[in-house]
Amino acid sequence: MCSAGARHPLADGALIPAPAVATIAPKHGGHGEGAEERMTRTYRVLAVDDSLGVLTLIGTYLKGSEFVVAGTARDGKTAVEKYAKLKPDLVLLDIVMPEQGGQETLKQVLAADPGARVGMISSLADHEVVAACMALGAKSYLKKPFSKQDLLDFLNALALQA
Repeated sequence: MCSAGARHPLADGALIPAPAVATIAPKHGGHGEGAEERMTRTYRVLAVDDSLGVLTLIGTYLKGSEFVVAGTARDGKTAVEKYAKLKPDLVLLDIVMPEQGGQETLKQVLAADPGARVGMISSLADHEVVAACMALGAKSYLKKPFSKQDLLDFLNALALQA
């Protein structure tokens, strides 16, 4: 795993932002001597993957974190509909899905909401496809399989992006 703020190259020379983690712990006056309170924000996530196992794993990994699964979809068309209805803070979008894949879904989500924070997830090792998703407006990419910490780091970095 790369260190925060580092970037790692793809085989074709394109770059993908590496995960970074931010902890927000501002000091608040008047709450005791030097007391710090952790600001906690809950991020609503739309998880999109054709694999029920991956969707279940994402839900399990996010339990007890600042990220909650607001909805799931197993294909791109349903993902676009759920995005419009749920207006999630973040989207985890698989690249390879039947009927409508991640690239087309990404285009449609960003056409409806240019500010959408979409992170691609895939076991796909095709760097050209990943680079194409990044060029379309995906904020980052996480390769499957991933650990709980990988996913949380990835979502933290995605949450920080404008």
